[in-house]
Amino acid sequence: MKKAARAVLTAAIIFAGIGIPLFAQNIVPIKDFSTIPAMARELQVKHPDFQVLIAFDVDHTLLRMPLGLDLGGEAWYDWQNDEVKAGALDKMAGGIDELLALQGALYFLFPMRSTDPGLKDVLAELEKAKFPMIVITSRGSEFRFDTERDIARAGFPFERTGIALAPGCFWTYIPYDINAIESSGYLTKKDAETFGLKDALPVSYRKGLLLTGGQHKGIVLRSLLHRSTAKIGAILYIDNKEIQLRRVADAFAGLGIEVKIAQYIGMADEDAQYFKSDRRLDKTWFQWDALMRFVKGLFRRPALALER
Repeated sequence: MKKAARAVLTAAIIFAGIGIPLFAQNIVPIKDFSTIPAMARELQVKHPDFQVLIAFDVDHTLLRMPLGLDLGGEAWYDWQNDEVKAGALDKMAGGIDELLALQGALYFLFPMRSTDPGLKDVLAELEKAKFPMIVITSRGSEFRFDTERDIARAGFPFERTGIALAPGCFWTYIPYDINAIESSGYLTKKDAETFGLKDALPVSYRKGLLLTGGQHKGIVLRSLLHRSTAKIGAILYIDNKEIQLRRVADAFAGLGIEVKIAQYIGMADEDAQYFKSDRRLDKTWFQWDALMRFVKGLFRRPALALER
């Protein structure tokens, strides 16, 4: 018994040392968004002199492809990203840039829907309570039109609830200069090392929507708060991916801004099933072939008309 107890204690110390269970214990899993208002109010009570910012991820958190359509969704992209990097036979694009262009075309063709039928009402409740709310996504600025369109179609209020930029700040900007990191006003050389920062790409913030272009979400969110007039004392961040939750939490550690994280798992079973089954090999390819036949037919018609 003593040996078993020592083994358990040793394992606990090891895992605690690398931070896995400690971080996991801070994640609040949610299958819907009904508990978000209570979580926000709890933070508001703890920080009465500041605002509580509520930030949401987009793909498979706020929005999803229409039911029955896999092309363009987050699970499809993750699969194809792996296929492209491996040079596998099931890749639908020749490279990552081509894959992103393809995803953008699918965003345009197939407007997304809300992941949760009750989400619109929850956001309305939070807006009524005057919580500032934004969207932060790994999508790049080239997808702004489609993202704004789908957010508006879903009836989400982020254009009204977003935080304001300080006078003189442009809505498209580069978050930092890696060669003069401290000139950012919010980062240090140690931050650059800790978070493995590289040359920054342009990001954009408008209508409550922050497009990070695949960069570190926590750091880009810090850049936005640095450029904003909002007085934020706490952040409630909701995302379906643990790595993004970790990045936001880590980025604000020790800065005096409390971060509470909630992992949306409402699509977790569906995503897991997608990767476990042959569904992606038959249904997704069937959808892809049907789309390609349509596109080829569409471009063939003008040529036929000219020949006549």
